Amino acid sequence: MAAPVGKLKRINARLRGTAAAEIPAPYTVKCECGCEMQGDRSSSWKQTVCGECMSDLYLLPRNVYPGTISVPNDVIGGSFGARLSVVAGEMARLPGRRPKSRPAVQEPAPDVAAAKKDEPDAPTVVVPRVSLRDRLRRTFTPLRLLAFGMLLLVTATLAAIWQQNRVENARTQWRTSMDQIPELLDAADFPALESALTTAVAAGAILGRDDAEWRLTFNLLEETQALSSLASASLPIILQEADLESLNSPEELQRLSSTLEHQTFVVDGYIDPAGETSAEFNIDVPVPPGRPVVQVRLELQELQPLISSGGDGRCIFAFRVDEIVRADEDGSETWSISVDPYSFALLTSAVHCTELGWNIEEDEELENVLLSQRSFIEESIDWADRHDAIAERQLVESGDAP
Repeated sequence: MAAPVGKLKRINARLRGTAAAEIPAPYTVKCECGCEMQGDRSSSWKQTVCGECMSDLYLLPRNVYPGTISVPNDVIGGSFGARLSVVAGEMARLPGRRPKSRPAVQEPAPDVAAAKKDEPDAPTVVVPRVSLRDRLRRTFTPLRLLAFGMLLLVTATLAAIWQQNRVENARTQWRTSMDQIPELLDAADFPALESALTTAVAAGAILGRDDAEWRLTFNLLEETQALSSLASASLPIILQEADLESLNSPEELQRLSSTLEHQTFVVDGYIDPAGETSAEFNIDVPVPPGRPVVQVRLELQELQPLISSGGDGRCIFAFRVDEIVRADEDGSETWSISVDPYSFALLTSAVHCTELGWNIEEDEELENVLLSQRSFIEESIDWADRHDAIAERQLVESGDAP
């Protein structure tokens, strides 16, 4: 009769949710000395003493949490309906039928267990599992993607506005400069003309211009810059005053080279093919009789169409000296002067020629030379891009080209 009464008490406590307080929770604690102690758990932890070895033992209180698969308990959580459903299920079980339980783990044989116990534990290496998909999903959240897209949109909009304003300002500067250049050229105001030409060339580069008007403007800037750095004397006079025969030391030769490198010479003379390649030319520089022979050499293949156009080779041009070589250094009796191809510029303006002392009205052939060079510059795309081509060839010759 006691069993049915206890079962009814447990059912009543479960329905009220007070099973942990009313149902006894027995325990069995085994001490290190092998002695076992039994009893019921209380609502709080308590301390007891082993009757054999007098060691302190600590007992846990009742489990007040609902049972789980690994930790069974008479406490049932949830609402009253959920507790009633569990109690009704227990009461409806057939007599003698046990609830399903997990299969028991088969214990190894004693000799196998002893062998495994004697074997040392193998080191365990735990490799963290990293999910790239989860990592990307946590990094690129929808909110972050939206913010990043908005940032890209704002950046692209600002860049487009900046480029549009830059182009509009370049158009304005180009039109303004092109209106000022003829007036400044007629007034022979070369400092202001150089400033206006510099602004026009920079604006044309932004606009991507590559027409005949831009080429003439760029060449006119080179002419004006040549006048601003014009040498105080002609190249023959400087060579005559230098007395090449008396230059015996390398220091004197270096001093002469430095003097020539920083001065621009404007020549009305003849340019002839050197005969070796189509890119090398000889510049006729008159030297007084009895002096050492001086040969001025220019290497610029973009000039070939002008020289081979059928004329006599007369040109009006400006250049700076790149290098001077003594006559005895290469086993020749001729002094060699190489022209800096970057500095070579053809003249097309009658105003500049008048400033240099040449009268166009008295020399009809000079006017034809200027017109021929002007037409060459308008039609030649290679001439406008010669500076980039020169730089590329020099990189190839030096072995630094990519």
